[in-house]
Amino acid sequence: MVHAVYSGRIGWGVAESLKDICNAFDELASENNLARFTILTNNLELAKEQHDFLSKLPSNVTLEETPQETSQVAEKFKNADILILPVEFDPESIRAIRLSMPTKVPAYMASGTPILLYGPEEVSFVKDASEHGWACVVNTRSKSELVSTIRKLFTDNNLREKISGNAIRISSERYDSKIVRDRFRICLTMAAQKTRMVN
Repeated sequence: MVHAVYSGRIGWGVAESLKDICNAFDELASENNLARFTILTNNLELAKEQHDFLSKLPSNVTLEETPQETSQVAEKFKNADILILPVEFDPESIRAIRLSMPTKVPAYMASGTPILLYGPEEVSFVKDASEHGWACVVNTRSKSELVSTIRKLFTDNNLREKISGNAIRISSERYDSKIVRDRFRICLTMAAQKTRMVN
């Protein structure tokens, strides 16, 4: 049995790509593949009302409430075989999120679990993942490519180790709390110095 997990909101910028991933797992189930997918989110009933596909999920896809404790979420990340990170492909979504970074990304990276990122390379963090290898990226909207990539991630241990190793290394270089505090302190100092110069 192999297990993929997505954790986060289900809404604009995510829902259609998440639906594609559910369909990919449905195809994997039809091949008698022991692959299952868990979606962790809050406000389950509201999410089902807003997105029809959540009420008709394949048998190997489950919808669960996100645990309250951060440690419980971290445990789910650690115990998964793949962490899923979806981004929508429509032009409006790309324009709105192309320079953003989801807050879950550092936690995903630090977990040591390989990440599958499904989204267009016009979005900066998708491009960054492709360039630095901290996720396995599917950057075209294609169910067949999704299925083959999920299958490969479940079976190719060398690929899994390479991706998770890159993610852990980059996470420690970019998101370690001391590094972030030091960078923030430098930015504040520079901003204060510029303000003094203007005044």
